[in-house]
Amino acid sequence: MEDNYYNLNRATASHYLQTTLSLAEYFANNKTDNLQNTSHEAIFFPFLPGHIVLMNNIVSNILCAIACILALTIIILNIKKKQQRIVFFTISISFLIITSILCSIFLVTASYLLYLPLLLIVITSIIKKWYTVHLIAKMVSGVIILMLWIPIIFSLLLIMVIPMIL
Repeated sequence: MEDNYYNLNRATASHYLQTTLSLAEYFANNKTDNLQNTSHEAIFFPFLPGHIVLMNNIVSNILCAIACILALTIIILNIKKKQQRIVFFTISISFLIITSILCSIFLVTASYLLYLPLLLIVITSIIKKWYTVHLIAKMVSGVIILMLWIPIIFSLLLIMVIPMIL
């Protein structure tokens, strides 16, 4: 209903046009013999302004597996040492492991939003012995998690909240 000429954002249309023209010019002036038809999915996301992280789905699945195995190992070791009972941390990490695995199977392109925070939590749990390094790692992990999730939350707010206000 709202997708019409009157709601067209001219800056967005101009950006699409510039991108399309750049792609057309690139493919017109360069050999495309080395392009391959592939069924591999790629995961990409903005990390820092002007930088994009790009990885193959195989690399993403390997990172997910490493994060899940390390998290399970930490939970089991802590329970064996009787340092950790089944409390909020164990339940939340277990939930994050399960959702990371499911997401890496069914929704590959968004799986990094779950397993990268899990990997950062595991890394900060491993280096607890060095207090200063642990604090720095926690702060860096928090910043990285915010950088991953803020665009998602902002987009959801734009999609859900702004139409309610208008």
